Amino acid sequence: MRRRTESKWAHVASSAVRAVRYHAARNELDVRFEEGREYRYGKVPRSKFRALLEAESIGEFVNHEIKPHHPFQEITPSSRQQLRNIEDLRNAN
Repeated sequence: MRRRTESKWAHVASSAVRAVRYHAARNELDVRFEEGREYRYGKVPRSKFRALLEAESIGEFVNHEIKPHHPFQEITPSSRQQLRNIEDLRNAN
């Protein structure tokens, strides 16, 4: 049986977006904003995720191409988990 692994956060160069991760099997995009909130956007094709990573402005891409066109839910973890996430990002760089 194949074990399912969680996608890792990828830090991005943006003043609005801190990191993103994509779940290819579910076509879901997670976005962690600079203020710490995290959102999961559904029905995001892989081609749109690639376009996001190549966008001149990631924040603008999220605002114009992701938010208005994809269902979302907030997935912000607890404060303790947020601290672990920040440390994970720092250690990855």
